[in-house]
Amino acid sequence: MSSTLGRAAATVGALVLVVGLAGCGKPRQRPSLELPLIVVRAPTAAKWVSLLRASGAASRIGTLDEAIRRGAAVVPAHASLPPDGERRLRALVTDGGRLVTADGDLLRALDFGFGSLVRFDRVTVEGLPGVVRWPSSYGVRPLVGSPPRRIVHPLARHGRSIVLASARLGRGRVLASALDPFQFGLTGHEVLPLLGRQAASLTAAPRGPRRYGAEIYLDPGSVSGTPEQLAGRLSDAVAVHVAGWNVGFLDPSFDYPYQRLIAALHARGVRVYAWLEPPFVDSRMWNDHPECREKTSQGRDAVDDWRSLIALENDRCFKIAWRVWRNLLARFDFDGVNVAELYFASPSLPYHPSALVQFGKNPATNPQEWLRFRRDLVVRLNRKIVERIRSLGKPLDVELTVIDDQLDPKLGRRVGSDIERLAQAARDGGATLQVEDPYTTWTRGPSRYAVLSRSIAALMPPQRSLLDINVVPRAYAYPTATMTGAELDLSIANASSRSGRVALFSAGTLLPGDLGSVAGAVAGAAVTGDTYVDAPWSVVVSAPEAGHGRFLLDGKPWPAAHGRAIVPAGRHTVSWLAGDDGRPGLLRLAGNLLAERATGKTLDVSYDALASAWSVVDRRPSSLMVDGRKVALSVAADPDGGFAVRLPAGRHDVRFTF
Repeated sequence: MSSTLGRAAATVGALVLVVGLAGCGKPRQRPSLELPLIVVRAPTAAKWVSLLRASGAASRIGTLDEAIRRGAAVVPAHASLPPDGERRLRALVTDGGRLVTADGDLLRALDFGFGSLVRFDRVTVEGLPGVVRWPSSYGVRPLVGSPPRRIVHPLARHGRSIVLASARLGRGRVLASALDPFQFGLTGHEVLPLLGRQAASLTAAPRGPRRYGAEIYLDPGSVSGTPEQLAGRLSDAVAVHVAGWNVGFLDPSFDYPYQRLIAALHARGVRVYAWLEPPFVDSRMWNDHPECREKTSQGRDAVDDWRSLIALENDRCFKIAWRVWRNLLARFDFDGVNVAELYFASPSLPYHPSALVQFGKNPATNPQEWLRFRRDLVVRLNRKIVERIRSLGKPLDVELTVIDDQLDPKLGRRVGSDIERLAQAARDGGATLQVEDPYTTWTRGPSRYAVLSRSIAALMPPQRSLLDINVVPRAYAYPTATMTGAELDLSIANASSRSGRVALFSAGTLLPGDLGSVAGAVAGAAVTGDTYVDAPWSVVVSAPEAGHGRFLLDGKPWPAAHGRAIVPAGRHTVSWLAGDDGRPGLLRLAGNLLAERATGKTLDVSYDALASAWSVVDRRPSSLMVDGRKVALSVAADPDGGFAVRLPAGRHDVRFTF
């Protein structure tokens, strides 16, 4: 699925950098790229840049002179403009430039007026249903367009009070905010949820780097669409975790066509994981084996939200559950397994006789020992399932999704989560630790993911951990609300800043407009300069315009295809040349690219990947060598263009021949 963010159809005011190449005789063609959008220096300039980068736009802090030369600018509130700054910015806009600003003095110079001070705590936002509630009531002087204004289009308002609007002035456009979105320590999303994307769109900001590092949960039984349609919607993911309980029904016609979905995702270079939710197994085991139903302290069958729990602490019940999971993993071509959320929601669980016998005491009179027993049991069961998966002998990647106990230790103890020991279990089993933030922290905003990322840094290697973002209704006042816009973009950017990976729950709750922004947000920690990109992991960069198909990395030719190139980790100078050298190139790689080199008929790639390194090349290969040995080649045509090839996990050197 193509992202709709970043570049507008017409790049008004965009400036193309031209760099001369040394040489003699006839001049060589000169490299070019679009320059990042400039945020003029101000106390909140860094927050604007973070918001824009998370929204998929290339931007950096710079001077007023740089901004005016580029034809587009963001001027934060309280920017230190020179005496003639307002006049020059007005001239920029009337001549066709684009401007985003929350600076009151500048807005007056652009013919905006302000109404009387009004206090309110919510707004309606174009593009979002219902009402967006603010963290507090703020005083706002609403925007008023003066007579020279031709068109004023409200984007956020409280009744008749306009808070955010786009407007025309002369031949240019302005995105005007009546309040500083970063005042009172805010990060922008709390008051104007779509601000980053709106600013990127109005200024026609160049598209920033992208990274295909999102792992998206999918319960195909709860969403509409054919397997092929679902694969198309999720093609920007690096992996899709597919619910593993939609199979094994008494009537086989009710079984979900897993292999169709897996094949459709593989054709787009996307990994597929079997998503398990122990102690839940599936409805058939629950119905066929009532003796294995987990019990509560009141002696009732244990149901936690939508999960009907099985007493996995009972050896016989575990064996039955494992047969179900083993059959699923043996039957379908999964790349990995996600053992997700194996915990107990409250101390009233697990009270199956098997658990009570193992504990050997009365939980009511030994509450602290009972809590320790439950933590031990959670660790033991996670280890046991990982060991069984490894015993299959298949090259399956394994992830353990666990509840964090650092941000809210009380909740961690309540559900039986000991993240340090679970991390050790993941390390011992060669698994990745996926950490889910407790629901009690969901009101803390995107910054919590930066805190959580630091807290698990000592537990797992960077590439062996990722954070799980629950995209569920909570932040806004309308019934169908879900995390969206800047809140989602900043959350993804913070969560993925260390590992370049993030998990999103789920495909059924992500709004359609948000799916296209995910790859840009995952690369939100990448720094974009005028001539360079600096990222801690490999990223995809895009050509500035159609017809620029040749790419220079650090001044040397580098493979590119379809107007995109994959850049290894680190700081690299980048530029594009017009034309196409006719050589092959990578379009996608589910791993970190280390090196790439193309000739007329070969493409050499060095990479490192923790799981199946699905790749997409721009043409059909005829043979494949891995570490100098020819291997069997299986190719699938990607409906979005190119051809998908599965490469092995690990660090490898491969050669495609065409």
